[in-house]
Amino acid sequence: MQAVEICPGYAPAFYNIAVVHSEAGRAEEAIGQYRAALAVAPGYAEAWCNLGVIHKNQASLSLLDKLPAAVLVDTQFCRAASPFQSFLEAEMAVVQQPLPLCYRAGWRGAVDAYERALSVAPDLEMCCFSRCMVLLLQGRLAEAVDAYERALSAAPNFEIVRNNLAIALTELGTRTKLNGAQPEILLTRK
Repeated sequence: MQAVEICPGYAPAFYNIAVVHSEAGRAEEAIGQYRAALAVAPGYAEAWCNLGVIHKNQASLSLLDKLPAAVLVDTQFCRAASPFQSFLEAEMAVVQQPLPLCYRAGWRGAVDAYERALSVAPDLEMCCFSRCMVLLLQGRLAEAVDAYERALSAAPNFEIVRNNLAIALTELGTRTKLNGAQPEILLTRK
C-alpha cells in the first residue's frame, strides 16, 4: 500500500496489490485494485485479463448450486482439494448441461474484460484461451469454435486449445444433430 501512497499514478502498484488480494481469495478487493490500475492506465492488458479471470471464476462457482447433484458432489470434492481444479470441474460440467442462458450471464463481465485486454495486446495467449473458454461456457458454441480456431492459428502447439476446440465442435454438432435447431436456442430450454 505504501507504493500507491508514494506514487498514486503508477498502475503496476495497484496491479500488484490486486494480485495479492486475488491470490489470498479476496476477489472483491482484487477487483477494486484492478479497476484502480485501469483508471490510471486504461490500456493495461494484463489488468484487464486478470479482471476477466476473477469474473469468470466468480460466475463459475456461483453455478455450482444449479448443477445436477452428481456433478455437484464431484465438484465439491475438487473444491476442497484445489480451488483451481474446482473452477475447471465446474466449467466443464456447465458446458455439458442444458442450462438456461440466464444462468450463463455471469460470464459477461469476463468476456468484456478479455476483449478489452486482447484489443490492446492480441498476443496474450492465456487471455485468448480464457475468452474462448468463457464463450464455450456461455453456450456461444459457434463463436467459441471460431475463437479457438483463431487461437490455434496463433499458437498451434497450445494443446489445451486444441482439446477445447474438439469439445466445442462436439457440443455444437451433438446439439444440432439431436434437436435440429441452432445450439444457442437449445440452451434456453430446460
